[in-house]
Formats: sequence, structure tokens, C-alpha cells
Amino acid sequence: MIRRPRPFRVQHALVLALALGVAGSSCITTPVTGRSAFVLFDDGEMAQLGTQAFAELQKQTRPSRDTRSKLVIDRVVQRIVASAGPETQGVTWEVELFDSDEVNAFALPGGKVGVYAGILPVVENEAGLAAVLGHEIGHVVAKHSAQRMSTAALTNLGLEVAGAALSNNKNADIIMAGLGLGATVGVALPFSRSNEAEADQIGQIYMARAGYDPREAARLWVRMERSAEQQGGGKPPELLSTHPADRARVTALEANLGRALPEYQRSPQYGLGETLAPLPPTQHAKGGAKSRAPEPEPDSDEGSQGSSPRDRGGRGWLAPR
Repeated sequence: MIRRPRPFRVQHALVLALALGVAGSSCITTPVTGRSAFVLFDDGEMAQLGTQAFAELQKQTRPSRDTRSKLVIDRVVQRIVASAGPETQGVTWEVELFDSDEVNAFALPGGKVGVYAGILPVVENEAGLAAVLGHEIGHVVAKHSAQRMSTAALTNLGLEVAGAALSNNKNADIIMAGLGLGATVGVALPFSRSNEAEADQIGQIYMARAGYDPREAARLWVRMERSAEQQGGGKPPELLSTHPADRARVTALEANLGRALPEYQRSPQYGLGETLAPLPPTQHAKGGAKSRAPEPEPDSDEGSQGSSPRDRGGRGWLAPR
């Protein structure tokens, strides 16, 4: 857990960083919200760290064999990236569906996206998935990892982030925390409240531009809370524990519809998209555990079922809504 420094210490450290001419330092302006932030690490450095962290996660968690759900995730990511703007372009986005019942997802600098199979029943449909992935990609576009890494660097002036492989870096835990990941697989660490609120706002705009009903974002977080309540005294979903879904958050998403709905009206308008019906996580790694229909063609809008783009009821591996 990175300790939050006192304001006067941060100010002094910033002056020191500027005086030393820290390589890659700059003041950035976040798309959608227009907020400003100071970062010490450039996109290339952050992409390198994100790529290494993603590789470590891939070593520790096996991929799902539910190729049909993977196609939907790929499609949602492609649509968000294509419609978000120049900030998501010029990067080859890599997506992994992990065989785990964790209710979680993440995106890392360098275009790395991870989705844990356990979240699919909670998101319910493509629009719910777009709300989650738009939020996570929003963190990347807003350079929240770079901001947190910069804070860590300023409070740990000996922090080394480049050169050595992440697995051999003595500051690996700090770097993983800066990226929003814990040392334990499947554990995501929370960004600040302002970062989370900003990612919500960006993600809702991105999902709307991609053609998904932005009203589903607020409904998603209500479902996340309900999922936690259904577990009773058990551990709440990981994504919920690190991304608090309180009433204030839902209210903020509803208030942001004034901006999001016009974006949606200008989009292809896929509505809620397909309703997800994934295999249970325990079956993902069991090849041939169940007989399934032939795989659909990837990302073919023309072949979607339903009377209109606003209401497409899928067939086969995606149950009708």
C-alpha cells in the first residue's frame, strides 16, 4: 500500500524533480474531463511496465478456453478502442480471459486488458461489460498508473522502474501497486477517489461512443452491490471492494448521462448488445467438458440477431435477453 505523502512534501519533491530535469516528466490533460496532472514517466516506460506485469499475470493464471465469451470481450474492447479517440490508437491491444471465478477486470498501460471469468455473469450483457472495460481503459487513458507511479517515485526517491525485468526488480511490489495490481493474482488495488470518479466518467462516455447504452453503467454497479449482498457475510467481489459502488457513485453516473446520451445517439446504438451466458469458470480449463455449438464469426454486426441494433437477442452461446 503506497502511503499518501503530505502536501508540502509532494510540493517540495515536485520542485526537486523539476530542478533535476526528470526525464519524461510532463503536465498532462485528461481527455473527456479536461483535468490536469503531473507525471514523471512517459508512455513508453509505462507500456514496458504494463507489458511485464501482464506477462507475469499470464504465467500465474491460466487462460480460459471459453472462446465464445472471449470473442465478445474482444469485440467490446475493439469497439471502445476504435471509438474512444486518438488516445487509444497506435497501440496493439491484447486481451486475455482468465480462468478464474474472481469478479474482476483490469487494463494496463501498453494496451493490456484482463478479464476474469467470474465477472461475466454479473455484467450480464455487452453493455455491462463495456461499462467495466470503459472504466478500466479510462484509467489507462487518464494515465492514472503514471500518476500513482509518480507519487511513489517522489516518496521513494531511489525507486528504479526501468532496465531490470519486473520479476527481478527490488521495487516490484511498488511498481505493481502503481499499476493498480497487488502481489497476489486477481487482487486489484484502488486508485484515489478522484481517479475512480474520473474513470467512471470517461468509461461511460467511451461505452456510449462505442454504441452501448450508457444507462447500463449505473445498473451494473447496482448489480455488483446485489452480488455482494447475496454472498452474505462472505468476501465481496474484488472489483466491488476496490471500486466502491455506493449510491453517490450511481448518482454521479446518472448525472453524467447528460453528456453520455448524446454520444450514444450519434453511435451505431447496439443497445445492451448480447446477453452473456458463459461457461462456469470451473469448466473453462476442461476441454470438451460440454458439447457446444460451432463458434460464431468474430465481430460481425451484420450477423447479429434481433429486429434492430437497439435490441439484438442472440442465439446459441449467448442466451436471448
